[in-house]
Amino acid sequence: TTPPARVPVQSRGGIQDARSVPGSLDDTQPLLFGSGQFTLYPSRWFMLAMVVLTTMSNTMLWITFSPIADTAEAYYGCSATILDLLSTTFQINFILLSLPTSWLISHKGLRFSLTLGALLNMIGSTTRAVGDYLPEANERLGLVFVGQVIAAAAQPVVLSCPTVLAAMWFGENERAIANMIGSVSNPIGVAVGTVVSAHLVSGPGDIRLMLWIYAIPCIISFVLVLLFFKDRPPTPPSLSAGQKSEGFLSGLSLVIRNKSYLLLLLSFGIGVGSTSSVSTLSGQIVGGQGFNAVETSEFFAVLLAAGMVGAVISGKVVDKTKKFTETLRVSFGMATLAFLMFTLVLPLRIGWLVSISTGLMGFFCFAALPVALELSVECTYPVSESTSAGLMWLTGQLFGIIITFCMDGLTGSKEHSTQYPVMTNSCWFVTSAAGLAAFLLLFFKTEYRRLSVDMSVPPSPAPLD
Repeated sequence: TTPPARVPVQSRGGIQDARSVPGSLDDTQPLLFGSGQFTLYPSRWFMLAMVVLTTMSNTMLWITFSPIADTAEAYYGCSATILDLLSTTFQINFILLSLPTSWLISHKGLRFSLTLGALLNMIGSTTRAVGDYLPEANERLGLVFVGQVIAAAAQPVVLSCPTVLAAMWFGENERAIANMIGSVSNPIGVAVGTVVSAHLVSGPGDIRLMLWIYAIPCIISFVLVLLFFKDRPPTPPSLSAGQKSEGFLSGLSLVIRNKSYLLLLLSFGIGVGSTSSVSTLSGQIVGGQGFNAVETSEFFAVLLAAGMVGAVISGKVVDKTKKFTETLRVSFGMATLAFLMFTLVLPLRIGWLVSISTGLMGFFCFAALPVALELSVECTYPVSESTSAGLMWLTGQLFGIIITFCMDGLTGSKEHSTQYPVMTNSCWFVTSAAGLAAFLLLFFKTEYRRLSVDMSVPPSPAPLD
């Protein structure tokens, strides 16, 4: 039953009075516990907006130099391999820091963790910009590397935050859409960074301005998070949000013995790894068929735009129907068919067909993302969301590296590219990987543990906005 008014409730941050949490943006707003309802606070959307801004600014730092590789190589006097390391640092840091980040969020809370992530983001971005005033190219490059490493340390935090925030601030009928908004801010940041870098930098002299422009949202997000971000609302938005989570080590022990979660983890890792590999190698894959850089960017834009639509639709569907498993199976199955279509039509060199296939890939791959993250929480509850979602992202990063390496190894030689397109074998490999991820989901079954707790309380949350 719903806790009565003015009684302490068990919160993930400890026992808190149901009337207020000191320092909350919503201290003065009336609560509806006495009417038998949970409360949704308007400020939940502001909290989500701060997570989105921090995530997007972090991703923009990651993608900064990829669209202007030739100009950056000339400016810093380095090779393409060295420049690629600026992006690789994010993957390396994520793998090294993913589990410590899960512990940090579980033990120190969402506010402390996101503030730390935003701080690292700001320090990393400003270090890159300030270092550009050094006289020597190798010195400037050295400070860029230092800034990238610092900013990369924030990525595990910002990727884990949306799932935790959705659980702590949003009701059971909003969690998937909130998770979707937070999660897809990562690829949106990639799109914005790609456009800004490509259009802002026409020569080496523009790089300094570009670095400062990227630093501005990082500074703004840190100030906002420091001043306004809260761990949780005055009262929990659902019964499950008010329960105490498992500790990090005990939660980790539970998830590695949860067969349903491990199957989901493997499927998600392969699926995300396949998608990220195609994104990473998109220039080579499409360029190998004779498409130019402008056409490649247009295909990428179609993928992201369709992906946004797919993510919104899937989030709305599962929030309304609670059919997590069915939605995820359909999304993975259709994504596999989209990968297959892309592989088949790419050698035809017909732009509109390639656009349709990339759009379908984006639609169904992005549709699966928030659903899979929510499902990971449902099948592991009461394990902390930072642990279940953090391991999902970690597995996706690991498979992304493995699949990218395999695709590189399968690349055909340029002298035979007209008869055997450069990345044809690679495309068939990643299509097979996507098919394997979809096949594994056929054996996935789980109880919706968190939803079962929430459904034990008849009324839905009552919004105050």
